[in-house]
Amino acid sequence: MKQTMIAATLMLIIGLALGYFLAPKVSEPLEPLAASMPATISAAVLPTMPVVAKSPAQLATTPTAPVVETSSAADEKALPAFFAPGEPFAPANSYSELLQQLSYDGQQQLQQLNSSLLGMFEFDHPRKYKYLLEQGMPTPEELALLYNTPMDQQLEQLVSIYQAQSQREAWQPEVQQAYERHAALLANLAIDELIKQYRFDNPDYQQGDSMPDFGAEDWPPNLSTLHRMAMDLYIINSNSRLATNRLAMFKLEQLFTRGDKVDYEVLKIKELAALAQISNLLYSDSVYDTYAAQRNWSDVERSKFVVIGNAILR
Repeated sequence: MKQTMIAATLMLIIGLALGYFLAPKVSEPLEPLAASMPATISAAVLPTMPVVAKSPAQLATTPTAPVVETSSAADEKALPAFFAPGEPFAPANSYSELLQQLSYDGQQQLQQLNSSLLGMFEFDHPRKYKYLLEQGMPTPEELALLYNTPMDQQLEQLVSIYQAQSQREAWQPEVQQAYERHAALLANLAIDELIKQYRFDNPDYQQGDSMPDFGAEDWPPNLSTLHRMAMDLYIINSNSRLATNRLAMFKLEQLFTRGDKVDYEVLKIKELAALAQISNLLYSDSVYDTYAAQRNWSDVERSKFVVIGNAILR
């Protein structure tokens, strides 16, 4: 009987995890977000956003006739002048070796970004570094841009790229990659800044806790601005499957999961499933380990995390 109950519990966990990831997500926001936040982009930010514009992922996968590139004014505006991704960091064998390549300011910026991403960029093998480059690690130029340019200006430039590329038959691959990478990193920073400012008046707030259920119109101006920015980034980059963007979506969902109607056991399974998928993409459990430590999780959660991760890989 005991073995039967254990087996049934494991099957339930696996079923919930797989159902979470196999559910449609391309055009539908996560349920808690849809219930608690507006699913439209701020008119002030996107005054001319095409109503039926295709998403980056849809444009990239839609069969089209070959496109002849021209040097039109629209093409030249596809990438704003300040948005120059540059080349990736030089190969490194470990995170500490990567830091040694950078100036003092660069080291501080990368360490701060790594903290925002729950230790995602820590690695101890060149192969893992390759996965990080594929899953959203910024170039040196992008890292400097993230920290030296106001967030609202970065968002405006990302929106202008989205609009320019949406007028094309297909996204330029290098533009789409840089766009998705930058939008995901900026979303993580915007969410963290929202949490930081919220903690000024709520010092007991912990990572992963839900924020109060009050409308955006009732928020203090600084929180309302950051809330809107995080939502705008969530919407314009919702099709990205980078690990950095999955983490941003996970963090945003945690903020606005309401307490009264939530089944916390199911919520924890969703948390574990999201973390397991990120770990599978990175071939590393660094994000899970950091988050689990913040939440004071035990070996029980770790065992469920392993089971769910294995189920997702099958």
